[in-house]
Amino acid sequence: MTTPVQTQVVITLPSNNTSLEGTRPYKINGTYYIFTSSPNTGGEYVYKSSNIFSTSWEVNVFLGPDVSPQAPLVCCLGQGALVETQNGVWYWMSFSWSYPNGRIPVLLPITWSSDGWPIPTLSNGALAASYPDTLTPHPVTNNLTGVDTFAGTSLGVQWEWNHDPDHTNFTVNNGLTLRTASLTNDWFAARNTLTHRQLGPISTATIKMTIGSMKNGDRAGLGLFRDVSAYIGVWRSGNTFAVNMVNNITMNTSWVTTNTGNTAASAAAAGPNIWFRVISDSRPAVNLGTFWYSIDGKTFKQLGPGFSTDTNFQYFEGQRFAIFNFAASALGGSVQVANFELTAGSYTGVAFGA
Repeated sequence: MTTPVQTQVVITLPSNNTSLEGTRPYKINGTYYIFTSSPNTGGEYVYKSSNIFSTSWEVNVFLGPDVSPQAPLVCCLGQGALVETQNGVWYWMSFSWSYPNGRIPVLLPITWSSDGWPIPTLSNGALAASYPDTLTPHPVTNNLTGVDTFAGTSLGVQWEWNHDPDHTNFTVNNGLTLRTASLTNDWFAARNTLTHRQLGPISTATIKMTIGSMKNGDRAGLGLFRDVSAYIGVWRSGNTFAVNMVNNITMNTSWVTTNTGNTAASAAAAGPNIWFRVISDSRPAVNLGTFWYSIDGKTFKQLGPGFSTDTNFQYFEGQRFAIFNFAASALGGSVQVANFELTAGSYTGVAFGA
């Protein structure tokens, strides 16, 4: 364990500021820099000193709250970090607060002034829509769009569980089986909801689900998952299956569920297979999700009204597509998901394999 050689307060917050975040110190050419973001004022600041323990640092505004990104980004940048390439070119790696999509990565070129201050590269006082790419490309092996058939016996790296998963209640084996892992009527509390990041500004997710092994009280389907959520799914009640569009599933900023949802529309379901589709339009003037189903994978019907998505920042991961199966009455049921299809834009055509 390393022992600190000295502990000292070096920056005192101004009276109009109550907090700083994303703070990162650097030593560059003998000068110390501290980059930090202010949630109160919305700016990114740089402190500079020749002595790391100085109590009198110079400070400049690196990016003010009036510096706006261009579409499809929505809001300000913050909490970034300096990056220097092998060729001595400098960048500031940050993100845009672009909800409901989440935090969108932004790589901003910077230069240095003659007196040692970092200067962001702007276009007429704003972020440019794009910047020249001087970096060596490293193509990814998996496309973001396309079809995941859950081949093999493990999930791809693009998937994320809502909670620590119950490994005994899901199986990947050339398809995904979700067994009910939670007895609850609260989607937020249900384990083994499998999520996938949506694409901006518009993207479409489609799944094929086999529902014959659901038990009485089970609820399974596809949704938009965030602190304000909605889904389309099958509810089993006795021997009856119904497709429900459920919206206004909400939690507060203490992460306590405040509403388990309202059933906005219903339709009869027969099975054994059903296709669900969610279209998420996250353009700032729209921010709407729509929910669709099909009994043959070819003709889809919208169920329920459009769902106004939440643009607040508290659930900072951003909105995600989510596949789920939970039990409201008793454990023991399961569903099988044959595939997940992700399409850029609004897709209303035939599903994969139908």
